[in-house]
Amino acid sequence: MRIPRKYVIEPFTPFHKIWRCHNREFLLQSHAEKHAYLKCLHDDYIKKCSPDDFVIYGYNVMGNHGHEADEVRGDINSFSEHMRRANGLFGLNFNRRHHRLGKVAHDRPKTLRVQDDERLKNLMFYMDCNPVRAGIIKHPTDIRWKEFSSCRYYCYGEKNSYSDMLTEPEWYLKLGEDARSRQRKYRSMLDKFLIERGLKRDPKLGSGCFIGGELWEYEMKKKLSGLLNKNHRGGDPPDVV
Repeated sequence: MRIPRKYVIEPFTPFHKIWRCHNREFLLQSHAEKHAYLKCLHDDYIKKCSPDDFVIYGYNVMGNHGHEADEVRGDINSFSEHMRRANGLFGLNFNRRHHRLGKVAHDRPKTLRVQDDERLKNLMFYMDCNPVRAGIIKHPTDIRWKEFSSCRYYCYGEKNSYSDMLTEPEWYLKLGEDARSRQRKYRSMLDKFLIERGLKRDPKLGSGCFIGGELWEYEMKKKLSGLLNKNHRGGDPPDVV
């Protein structure tokens, strides 16, 4: 069942965005295609969006899927429209470049609401570790992944072609009084996460609608059930996001 995004995501709540290539094909395998996707994402955000609408905390692009850590700060529709434009343009250009027809993305991106800063922190570490789990690189800060992940930005303050679309989350700013101390702390925490969980996929971070504690998830699911029942009875117009 397709759940309307507006029932899950509320203003000033972080979330995990995931999208996969159609049939799990490795359409983003080459560096050129990763850059092509990130350019569509970056240019649309910089030219047509505002941090007042939503912010991007982090990203990581793999061979057949992409991750983001985001937060809506205004109307959810601004984020949805951004995704339609950026992903739609990438798909159109990809098909033109490769003389093909059909879907590039498997479906609309998943957006999983995150309970709090602690879960957001772990989500960003989880994203950083994706290419390590895939056996592509040995550490998330490997220079080969500099452009395709926000990891080196947070670890070393290194800027790349897309880092100007990033907003540093509140939990990161609290790690230290200056940039160097925050980067040092982030590297230490990331290494700890990598040792404890980085080589094992955590299914709770990529399925369902919510990421959080057991009681919080129960309350969110209960609220969602009520909204869906109301919509089924005709209380709200159908959601098209």
